[in-house]
Amino acid sequence: MLQAFTGKVLLLFLSLWEIWMYYQFLYATCIEKTQLLKWQRVVMQISIWSIGILFAINRNILFFSHVMFLLGIIYLILILWMVEKKDFIFLASITIIYFSSVALLDFFFAFLGMCMIEDMFAENIYFSGHQIEKIVIYFCSRSCVACILNGIKKYGAEKSIDRFKYIFLVIGVFFSILVRGYQVIISDMAMGRRELQGSKSLVSMSVVIAVLIFLMILWVKNRILQEENNTLVMEEQLQHQKYCEMVEVMEQNRELIHDTKHHFLVVQEYLKNEEYENLQKYIKQISDEFQRTVPKVYTGIKILDFILEQKRVVAQKSGIRYEIDTMLLTGIPTTEQETCALFGNLLDNAIEACCLVETEEKWIEIQINQSNQLLSIEVLNTFEIPCIRKQGVFETIKEERSVHGYGIKSMRRIVDKHQGLITYEEKEKIFITKITFFNV
Repeated sequence: MLQAFTGKVLLLFLSLWEIWMYYQFLYATCIEKTQLLKWQRVVMQISIWSIGILFAINRNILFFSHVMFLLGIIYLILILWMVEKKDFIFLASITIIYFSSVALLDFFFAFLGMCMIEDMFAENIYFSGHQIEKIVIYFCSRSCVACILNGIKKYGAEKSIDRFKYIFLVIGVFFSILVRGYQVIISDMAMGRRELQGSKSLVSMSVVIAVLIFLMILWVKNRILQEENNTLVMEEQLQHQKYCEMVEVMEQNRELIHDTKHHFLVVQEYLKNEEYENLQKYIKQISDEFQRTVPKVYTGIKILDFILEQKRVVAQKSGIRYEIDTMLLTGIPTTEQETCALFGNLLDNAIEACCLVETEEKWIEIQINQSNQLLSIEVLNTFEIPCIRKQGVFETIKEERSVHGYGIKSMRRIVDKHQGLITYEEKEKIFITKITFFNV
């Protein structure tokens, strides 16, 4: 009697733990717990106890019930949608994936138990209400879920994963089909309609799940790379637009400088006739438009010269010595948009690194040379904080890495597109970036 009571209590505890971890998984991936209202927390607590008790009662009768599995998922999806009001498809996908994964883990350890106790499987696990073997299986699968949840919390998870909702939906459907398939297999084995083949089922299940996870990782990674590429292209377009606007302003200033003599004649005429009020209005009119910019020629490539000069002004304002050693170029392989992104990010990185140098010895040196069909670009700058290298690639040192680091990726994408070569080197507190284009 005492053993039966203890078994029921343990089943209730494991079922409550499962539902509690479900909400912890949601908090770690898509729900801000701190923003929940009191009534929302109460509703979630009620759902934990209600579904937990129903699961425990059902598992006291049968190892796995597909009807209870579906009812539990539907109930929690509706509760979650009522509380959070997020995208229904996204909430349904996340819920199906979670409970399907728990069920598949239950089947995995059940097949493992079948290999150990063989003919006693039906009596001790499938139909038994509170045998220790059954409780151990539930405990092992939920312990695995707890480890996965701990990893998600430890390494952090992106809270904007709802953009992958259709990928998650497909994964959830596949997992639920697997659950149904293996539920039929395990019930047939328990009822004697099929030969006990725990080892074969265990191997087939492991292979199928491994393949599905592998395909899922490839799919998600491909989607992330596509989004990153779109972000890089958009960033390059914005940079190009910004520099084009600045070039236009520079052209307007050149026109104003050219027309200065005409402005002097007008000013002299107003002074001669003592029309001081009109003179004041005229001076205000031209001063509002006049932004003096002295155009400089470094390479003969208009947009590149403008970027080099604009970054020189930024560097000097930050107290950075800025030297340019270049020559007139016959051409560059990149488009205007790519030129803006490549040199803009390259020089921005150098300036940011120099700004972190606490001593007065901070400088940037730019060398651009062209020989025959070879274009060589070299940027040297002082730095203080060591750079992070991962798999041979330098990463951003900014704190918010999820929203930074696109500049480095953008440069590499452009260089690779034109079959060039980009290398990085650290030498005695000097960071060297070398870019080489061939067949220019």
